[in-house]
Amino acid sequence: MKWIRKGMEVTLHRDTRFSTPVMCHPVRVSLQRRRRDTIWARHLFFLLRNWTGNVTMVGDKERCSVGALLLNEMIAGLGSSSTTQ
Repeated sequence: MKWIRKGMEVTLHRDTRFSTPVMCHPVRVSLQRRRRDTIWARHLFFLLRNWTGNVTMVGDKERCSVGALLLNEMIAGLGSSSTTQ
């Protein structure tokens, strides 16, 4: 599972900190608390930065909301070659 595909369920670490709408293929992301997820998230972000579409968070409404925001901003950052804050 190195590549994320449409409708694929990915686990992200909610420990991310972002909040902006993301643009990537319709990917289902389920937030879970795991250290592994952090790395997964990074890979996901890099892959998503070249995608276009919407990201659907799956799982707890609260977690999904937060995760979606995080993922969104993370992607937004990747979109800009150099954006640091």
